[in-house]
Amino acid sequence: MTIPASQRPLSERELQVLHHIARGHNRTTTGAALGISGHTVKSHLHRIAMALHARNTAHAVAITIRRGLLPNDIATTTKEI
Repeated sequence: MTIPASQRPLSERELQVLHHIARGHNRTTTGAALGISGHTVKSHLHRIAMALHARNTAHAVAITIRRGLLPNDIATTTKEI
């Protein structure tokens, strides 16, 4: 039996990707930091949005912070832009 995307938890890698994105990194720099391509980051972000029923990446970040999956202080630990 397959678990619907809306009910499955995020994988460790998906959380890593979202953490980098939440800190202000783009897909390319996130991929470089994690040793994956920007295209793979985009795929992870799509699966994250589907799993969380998020409208976009910013919404996915907000949901994961509310659920305690990302630290509350993520906004204060963002990179300089």
